[in-house]
Order: sequence, then structure tokens, then C-alpha cells
Amino acid sequence: MDFLVYDTNLVLLGVVDDAESAIWTTRYYKPGDFELYLRASSQASALLKKNYYVGKSDSSSLCMVERIGIQEDEEEGDHYVVSGRDLKSLLERRIIWEQTMLNGKVEQCLRRLILENAIETTPERVIPGLILGAESLLPASMKKQITGANLMESIQDICITYQYGWDVLFLDGKFPVMFYKGTDRSYNQTDTDNPYVVFSAEFDNLISSVYAQDASQYRNVALVAGEGEGKARKKTVVGEASGLDRYELYVDARDVSSNEGEISDAEYLAQLYGRGMEKLEAASRDETFEAVVDNTNLYIMGKDYFMGDIVTVQNKYGARANARVVEMIENWSDGGYTAVPTLETWVEEGKSWR
Repeated sequence: MDFLVYDTNLVLLGVVDDAESAIWTTRYYKPGDFELYLRASSQASALLKKNYYVGKSDSSSLCMVERIGIQEDEEEGDHYVVSGRDLKSLLERRIIWEQTMLNGKVEQCLRRLILENAIETTPERVIPGLILGAESLLPASMKKQITGANLMESIQDICITYQYGWDVLFLDGKFPVMFYKGTDRSYNQTDTDNPYVVFSAEFDNLISSVYAQDASQYRNVALVAGEGEGKARKKTVVGEASGLDRYELYVDARDVSSNEGEISDAEYLAQLYGRGMEKLEAASRDETFEAVVDNTNLYIMGKDYFMGDIVTVQNKYGARANARVVEMIENWSDGGYTAVPTLETWVEEGKSWR
């Protein structure tokens, strides 16, 4: 694989085609990253510098060089280890500067956060080259209040809650931010036009898997307490369950403010409800299915299924789940090329493992 190197002005400087090993990881929710391991030389030293950009010849993604290390070895020779994260990490450099009330379509709220804190903001806060890409018209809605939080982490947390993916690409010299949702290719899909993608021992494309159940941190009902003191605190409840099936969680949301009555009680409680949803989402993953699948035989990533898609995985003991593709790790070395997708359990509402 050839890796293209750009300077801080996005001018193409050269190509790295002699890396002894390389890892390129793409992720659905979080920033991806890369690592190049190559022999130390004056040419490599001049080409690979901190804050330069590295891209793949077959992709519109870029990573920024954040770390450069030198390994000295008399027998193996000296080597550079160059690594960094993709363009999503640009948003980590900004916070949500003003108190922001989000109320509407999730995608539009996400775009607003980026617009107000990294694009249409004071000149010193603008991230050069960053633009909003085309809307995907995703349907979910949200209500949330944010002040002072990290911009990238806020985008990431909202995407995890609503199971949206996002990316920051390199197109025509700009960095468009895109939001999307993967296609359901599992057995439980309602749109039968999508071909099934199934990884199982029966199909000889499930290399290994780890299935685990852990209910120690599971919660399904949240009491969310906002502003006020004692019994006068504004509260709302998220979730429904009873008896031994009820697992309660307390959420201190005192930071959510009504601005001394400027926000109506109904709107304020809706924002508390949104906070409770996020906390329950973080406490809901009590079943996991980690799988290493064959990406070269029956189904090929980027052709038969894509980042964020939902596939069906079943081990030889009958544990079956719908799993979202949340990561792809590509590795080039003397041993050849491997591409290993990472799958995250995704359980359709009202359904579970079987």
C-alpha cells in the first residue's frame, strides 16, 4: 500500500511505499488511527513530520502525524515509528463555548454544534478547511443542553446514543463532516432488498468469537435530578421496569439549567430526559459478542458490507446476535495483508440474544 504525505498546507510532498509494516484503523464512532514502521533515513525524516497528514492511495481519509519515535537497534537497524489519528480528532481541539440548547433532528443538532464552534465562530476558533458535508436526512430527534464540553467527545457521545456514524473526509482540499447510519444486512432486517451478511461456523467465515454476559453494571431505569435543592429539585424518570427486572440509576444533572425560568418546565424536563437516555445507553451493554471474521472469502468489507452496517453473527454453540461493524483494522507486513472487522453487539428493541 502506498501512503501519501501532505504538509500542513495540504500540499502533496511524496509517497511512502517502503514501510515494513503499517496499520490503518477506521472507526464508526471514534477517531481512527494509523501507524507506519519504516527504516530510518534522511528521506523519511524530511518527509514525515509532526502535524503533517498521511493518507492511503485508495481512500479519502487522512490521518495527522501526532507521534514520531526512533527505535535504534544494531542488528535490525534503526526505524521510525510514526502514528496519529484521523481528521475526526480535529474537533477535539474545541469545546462547546456557549450554553447550547439542542432540540430537533439529531443530525441537524450535530451539524449546529460543529458550525457554531469550529466553522462560523470567531476567527481564532475556526478550524481551517472544515466544512459541513451533505445532509443524510437521518430521522431521529433529540433534546439536550450542553455547556463547556469537548466538541469531539460530545459529537461522539450523541452518535453512540443514536447509533449514528460520522467521518471527516479530505475532498477537494476541504474537510467535509459527514453523518450516516449503516445498513441493516442481518436476518432481522425489515428491508428484504438488502442481501444478508452472516458470519458463522456453518459458513466457514467466523474465525473466532468471544461471547460474554455481564449484568454487574446494567441499569434500565434512571432518576434524573436537575436544578433546585432538596425536595424542590426538578426530576424526571427514564425507563420502565418493576420487581427483580428493575435496575435503578441516579443521574445528577444539576448542570442542566433553566436559565432562571427562561426555559419552560416542559422543555427543561425533556432535556433531563435526554440526559437520562444517554446514561442508560452507557449502562445497557451487558452482553457482548467480539468476533474475528474472514474478510476475504464469502463477504468482503467495502463491497458486500460497509462501516456501520449490521450483520448477523452466530457461533457454533447457537449464540446469535445482530452486530454492527464499528471498526476495521487493516495491516500490511511481511506476512501479507489482513483486514479484520470489529463487531459490536446491537440488539433490536424488544429482541435479544437467542
